[in-house]
Amino acid sequence: PSVAEIEDLIRRGGGRLLTLSTIRRPCTILCDPAVQGSFEKDAGVIARFRPIISIHWLLDCISAYTILDRHDYIV
Repeated sequence: PSVAEIEDLIRRGGGRLLTLSTIRRPCTILCDPAVQGSFEKDAGVIARFRPIISIHWLLDCISAYTILDRHDYIV
């Protein structure tokens, strides 16, 4: 799905979208494993926002109608 479609799924599920500049505390961020390299270029992002979870976690949670364990989705 496109970024806009993922954002829509998050909002419809009651989630909040934050930008890296507005996050004030450690939290989980989602990323597409296909573009994970762009995150890895910024060590500060990785250190501050662990764990980084594959976007497939969100899609699998929606498919299963439950919140799944994030452990298998850490990138």
